[in-house]
Amino acid sequence: MIVNYFSELAHTPVRAVIINCNTRWVTTLALLSALRHAGVPILFIDCESTDGSWDWFIKLSQKHEFDLIKAPLRAHGITLDNLFRDIPAGQVLLIDSDLEILSSEISATLIHAAAAAETYGAGFLHAGELIHGGRRDDHLPASANGFYMERMWIPFTCLNVAPVRAALAAGLTFMHSRDYLEFAGSLLVSKALYARHRLPIIKNLELKWLQRFRQQAATPGNAYGQVLSPAFREYDTGAQLHEYFQHSKKLKFADFGMDVCASTVKHYHGITRATLSPGRGNATSPDSILHEVMRRLDDEYGIG
Repeated sequence: MIVNYFSELAHTPVRAVIINCNTRWVTTLALLSALRHAGVPILFIDCESTDGSWDWFIKLSQKHEFDLIKAPLRAHGITLDNLFRDIPAGQVLLIDSDLEILSSEISATLIHAAAAAETYGAGFLHAGELIHGGRRDDHLPASANGFYMERMWIPFTCLNVAPVRAALAAGLTFMHSRDYLEFAGSLLVSKALYARHRLPIIKNLELKWLQRFRQQAATPGNAYGQVLSPAFREYDTGAQLHEYFQHSKKLKFADFGMDVCASTVKHYHGITRATLSPGRGNATSPDSILHEVMRRLDDEYGIG
C-alpha cells in the first residue's frame, strides 16, 4: 500500500524499515530478503530516487506485501529522526538498503531481545575505537588521536520506539556529530586545531605539547581504556543516542556480537554514499558488486 504519511500506517508491534535512494537493485535484494526472513510488516521509504526505483517497487508491491512512502532526500540521521517521531509501531527493525538478511532466526532473535526490560534495542555493537593513522578517515594522519564512539550497528538493528521517541523529544538525535576537545579553554581554538588535519602542509604536525590542554572530563578513553584524552570524538549515526541511553537512562543494548552478524547478514557497505557521491572513501562502488547482487537476485529470488 502506498501512503503519504507515517500516520496512515496501521499500528503494529514491529515494523521493518528499508530506506532507498537510487540503489534499485541492491535495495531489491534487501527487500526480498526481508520479506523472506524478517517476519514482520515492511515499510519501504524512497528518498527522491531518479533511477526508476519508485515505479519498480510499486510493481514489486503488486506481487509482495509491503508499504511504500516517499520522503525528502536528507541526511540519514534526519530521516531516522523523522521516522521514529511518527511511525506507529512498538519496535522498528532497521535494515540497510545494501544489506541481505541470510537467516530468519536472527530477525526473531533481535526482536525478542529488544523487548526485554531495561533494554532499548538489540543487534550488534560497533565498538568504540581510536582514530589513528586514517583508520576511520583516510584524510587524517597518525597524529590525529580522536575517538570513534561506540554505537549500535545501524545497518541491522531493532530499536524500541518509545525510548527513542522520548530521547528525540529531549533534544537527542540520530545525526552524526563531533566533539572538539583539543583545547579545553576554547571550542573555537579546538575547531581551528582540528582543521589542521585537513591541510596538506601542516596536517602531520603532531603538536604533542597540546595534549596537556585537552578536555579531560568524560572522555571515552576513561570508559574504554583506549585513549586517555582524545583530541576529538566522532559520533556516527546513532552513537549519540547509544551514549545517552547507556549513561543517562541506564538502558541496555542486547549485543549478539559481530561474529554472529557476519554469519547472518551480508552488508555491501556504503552503496548509497558511493552512489550519491562517487569517489568517496569508506564506501563500496555500486559497479563493483552489481554482478554479485544480480546473481543473488536470480539464484535466490528469480529476478534476472
